[in-house]
Amino acid sequence: MTGQADREKLMQLSKEREEALLDEEQDARRRPAAAEETDTDLTRTAEVLAHFVREFEEYELRTGARHRVAVDRSGPSRQSGLPADGVDYATLSISERSGRTNGYRGGITLLQARHRHGCYELLHGTAKETFASVHGLRARLVEFLAGLDDKALAEVFAYIRSIHPGR
Repeated sequence: MTGQADREKLMQLSKEREEALLDEEQDARRRPAAAEETDTDLTRTAEVLAHFVREFEEYELRTGARHRVAVDRSGPSRQSGLPADGVDYATLSISERSGRTNGYRGGITLLQARHRHGCYELLHGTAKETFASVHGLRARLVEFLAGLDDKALAEVFAYIRSIHPGR
């Protein structure tokens, strides 16, 4: 009986080893595709960032304080609640150091955009929109920025006050 049991055990180990090798082979095939996708995402996100710089750097919002927009690259904003995943966002932000922000010092994110997994993403506040083309993203950016007035900024500043209470 032990001979039969030993053979079955060896057969089982051989089968498990073969399955493990097949799994490793499949993983190895997937890695280049994932790396290629990430490279594409990084390239297209860099193009979004370049567009932000060309079109929106130093853009002056139509607000009472005439906020100037700054362009940067960063991970997802705290408000979005999304984890970082290796592809940063092109970010539009403003600065406001007043009672409306409890004297907060730093950039206040208005929106973020990038390319990820075959589409363009736009984050603003807790909302996330996706677009099949860069043209759709660009049109929405213009629409969004044109709609940023004092009332819209009051909501942004309320969020900043909620995470940076006064001293």
